[in-house]
Amino acid sequence: MPDDLFGTLVQPLFEEHRADFLAQARAIALELGRHGKPVTINDVRERITVPPDLDPRVIGAVFRTDDWVNLGYTSSRRRVCHGRPVAQFLRRDTMVGGAA
Repeated sequence: MPDDLFGTLVQPLFEEHRADFLAQARAIALELGRHGKPVTINDVRERITVPPDLDPRVIGAVFRTDDWVNLGYTSSRRRVCHGRPVAQFLRRDTMVGGAA
């Protein structure tokens, strides 16, 4: 799905209908990245139960806030992903100067 379609169509619905899950996942991500450690959605998934009816393609919305800077990609460690690329994020407030 093109990024602009996700941002205009899917993410607003996800924010509205899964607000509790998204808030919990975002809190976990912020905690994981508090010391400047890069974080992936896989790191978050290891610490939260993803509802079985939630499309896994939308979970990356956890990082679609101004709190994060995309550092690039690394290979997924999740067996079901077969090493496909997954984005790594760094908390913006842990960067030198607090911004990118």
